[in-house]
Amino acid sequence: MIIKYYNPISKSIVLLSQHLFDALLATAIKNFPLEFGGILTGCKFDNIIIVLDFEIPEKFKASRSSFTREATDLNKYLHDVYNMSDGKLEYLGEWHSHPDSSTRFSSTDFQSMKEIAGETATKNNTPLLLIVGGNKQKRTGSLYQFFNNELVKLKF
Repeated sequence: MIIKYYNPISKSIVLLSQHLFDALLATAIKNFPLEFGGILTGCKFDNIIIVLDFEIPEKFKASRSSFTREATDLNKYLHDVYNMSDGKLEYLGEWHSHPDSSTRFSSTDFQSMKEIAGETATKNNTPLLLIVGGNKQKRTGSLYQFFNNELVKLKF
């Protein structure tokens, strides 16, 4: 099954398989009650974005209310994926969990996405942010896209 998200402002469509979303949820639950996260990779075709995979960092700092990843291993992964796919697979954005909390982004989340959108190395000025929230028994997720200096919650 494919989950289809829509950004009413940018007119972007984001496709994400239920299988991949379930794997993200399982990774978040495995690290509960700490925040955890990583990056999203996939393909872009005009206004269609396909999330194909996620990667988690080897080194990170996590607590119940924060998650900071070290980028060295993820940058190597992105470089390798990009080169092996002849530039077709690329960095799409970030994902992380909010244990025992909502899927609403924080001011720190917003600032991080703004910085990522401004980085020329990412080649992505409209990155995605997937936040997994809830408790160990019940999890949900919200997908956002940084667009026009705001994080737009995508509809599905």
